[in-house]
Amino acid sequence: MKYWIIIALGLIGFSCKTSKNTAKSSNESLFSVREEKIDCFEAGLKADTSLIYCETSGVVFYNGKLYLAADKSFGKLPAYQPVWVMPYKEAFPNQACTSLQNPAFKKAEKYEDFTITSDKKFILLTTAFDRYRADHVWDGYNTLLGWIAGKEDNPFIISDENETKSSASYRTGIQKALTSDKFPDGPPYFKIEGLAALPDNKLIFGVREVGKSYADFEYVCKFVEVSYQITPTGKISLQNDFKLTYTFLPEKTSEVSQTLGLSSIEYDTYNQRLYLLTTYESGTEESSKTQGAYLWTLSLADMQKQAKPQLVRKPDGMPLHLSHKYEDLTIIDQNTIFLIADEDRVKPEISGKAPHQTWCAILKKK
Repeated sequence: MKYWIIIALGLIGFSCKTSKNTAKSSNESLFSVREEKIDCFEAGLKADTSLIYCETSGVVFYNGKLYLAADKSFGKLPAYQPVWVMPYKEAFPNQACTSLQNPAFKKAEKYEDFTITSDKKFILLTTAFDRYRADHVWDGYNTLLGWIAGKEDNPFIISDENETKSSASYRTGIQKALTSDKFPDGPPYFKIEGLAALPDNKLIFGVREVGKSYADFEYVCKFVEVSYQITPTGKISLQNDFKLTYTFLPEKTSEVSQTLGLSSIEYDTYNQRLYLLTTYESGTEESSKTQGAYLWTLSLADMQKQAKPQLVRKPDGMPLHLSHKYEDLTIIDQNTIFLIADEDRVKPEISGKAPHQTWCAILKKK
């Protein structure tokens, strides 16, 4: 399935009415969008008797390759890890994905977002950090992996010196950064879905959900920033100076009526700005599920001023609405953005793809 849509990165505020506001500024960027399906693995793959779905939640581009990650494991299939690599070519369909084989990839659970440092030296991959137990049974859900770019066969867990099996010790810093009047000690539950590396050795965790539990939460768009350094052994270590640096609550308007949560953030080194990906989801996998995504831009200066991000718009001034639930994005070059979708276990007749496939989108500047 292929179709092209001409869209624009609009510079009109989110809350503004646009039925009559269609003027373009001089620095507005036009893009084309192509959506395609990727075969993550062979059709009909099963673990025991259960069909395996491709549930891609993370993507990053480096040196002509796309690295993909899933938020579901492959169970008892030792040949399949939840992290893959594939060549990037704009002429899809692409070559098949190849599963990375280091066992470290399978020890973590529920991957959510990739990023690459601004100097392109390290690739990082985070889980959701959305559950914890003192007996360490759920440590896999609290893992931040890293590796030297191009050396994905040798990933390492990013942790403090007292914890080497997971990154769970960083939970306290993130939780304290999210304190509020409602949660003066930090929310008992939170979920990370974004990760972005900024210049000057800064890392941002993007928070999608906060609340009392996974069943009682609110959707949010919050950034928790932390510094990192490179250790003498060539690994990354966080400085434990976690702090809340940005909060954005998308308002429901006549333009965007859905309740949105953050799904991805990424820093564009070519244009010195952040991209924010927000999504919504309602219904069940067995019924008519409604889902979609919106894309935003945010300069570092506006982030520091707590200004609203700019909603990506079509040339007619209306917001660009993506009908698939895109979960992560990566910057290919100064003119190209790549998005990957995770539509969970939505029926094929609803999602338009087979269980072993996922949707992707290429946004190309015109």
